[in-house]
Amino acid sequence: MHIHGHHFRVTATDGEDIPLSAQWPETTVLVAVGQSRNIEFIADAPGDWAFHCHMTHHIMNQMGHDFPNMVGIDPQGLEEKLRPLLPAYMTMGHTGMDMGRMAEVMPYPRNTISMKGAPGPFGDYISMGGLFTILKVRDQLKSYDEDPGWYKHPPGTVALKASEDELRRDGIDVSQFPKSSRPEKKNGDASH
Repeated sequence: MHIHGHHFRVTATDGEDIPLSAQWPETTVLVAVGQSRNIEFIADAPGDWAFHCHMTHHIMNQMGHDFPNMVGIDPQGLEEKLRPLLPAYMTMGHTGMDMGRMAEVMPYPRNTISMKGAPGPFGDYISMGGLFTILKVRDQLKSYDEDPGWYKHPPGTVALKASEDELRRDGIDVSQFPKSSRPEKKNGDASH
């Protein structure tokens, strides 16, 4: 598991508590199949922070129950053979797939842990690996039972996409980048 914006101490394993003198600081801890790790941290950095995992067996959370990970396997013909037994079966992909994009088109229960990401505060989709949640840290919470909404960033602290004119002004030659990766033109920008 990996946390953004904070560091934590690993305080226990699935075996037992770890003595304070043996605990260590981390931002990432490996939790293998069948294991658990307890962590403690001080939530002292206000913001909306990603807390997620990159483990393949966690990425397959909702749909991978009792089915093998198919990455690297040629699944040709598999769906046709399984559909009579499991009409809704869908192979999870043999070259990997963007589970976040898949979550946009496939419904799942509201109380389900996000497969790979979530809608972000700027109208985009935050795509992360594996299990994903957002840790919302605030200086003053009115209630732990209500979502405080998206963090309100102090003025001047959010990076914005630069226009082609702004990039040129800063000495960046935009012609070296493929058209698809260039910033979108703002109204009034000259066309090329």
